[in-house]
Amino acid sequence: MSDPESYIDRCVVASKSIDVDELSGSAVGQRIGRGTLFAMRQLGTLTVSGSEVHCGLKVPTRDSSDASIRLQLELEAIERLLSRMPEHHATVPRFMTILAIEGKPSAAAILTEDATRGGTLPIFSLGSLLTRSDRARSIARAFKGVPNTRVNQADIDHSLAFRVGEEERFLDFTPPPVRYTGGFADNPIADRIYDLLGADELTVTVSEESPLARSLEGAGVV
Repeated sequence: MSDPESYIDRCVVASKSIDVDELSGSAVGQRIGRGTLFAMRQLGTLTVSGSEVHCGLKVPTRDSSDASIRLQLELEAIERLLSRMPEHHATVPRFMTILAIEGKPSAAAILTEDATRGGTLPIFSLGSLLTRSDRARSIARAFKGVPNTRVNQADIDHSLAFRVGEEERFLDFTPPPVRYTGGFADNPIADRIYDLLGADELTVTVSEESPLARSLEGAGVV
């Protein structure tokens, strides 16, 4: 997958490259992990920016969770991280975008990379191994003093660092190290993400009659 100049650009390109028919024919699979507000579910492989990518859905675990706000926070966090520490380019999710269903008032889920490759790679949090996670500590340092960020090293380290197979990956910025501004502050990164979402540049929409929508409904996700 070629790499646009920013992570936000990469995600826009990925969103536009996804074949809606291919996505619509998918079915939600097994749960990979579950947090307080979102759970990760397997989806299968999709062609994303010309490459076959194992994908998954980060789905809300309760109605009050807003996938679009979560996406804004994670995109901003990753964009800020990579602008300062581009060496982490390959450790973050290859892309993320919104999955929407026609006729539904809010986003159904976040469509993103499944780092476990369909469950073929083991994954576990490095929260219990923080003293071994030098890169996780370096991320906390990267955010210190950056506008619109709040850094609690223990929270950031615990939530984002995972061992996937033999690699350390940064997959889940929860709680997010950035504040939600919703496009109403002097925050160019957040403003751009907010505008892109408003223009559906970071959204892939499937029919409510599609196999994927029915699969999500059958699984109690939507």
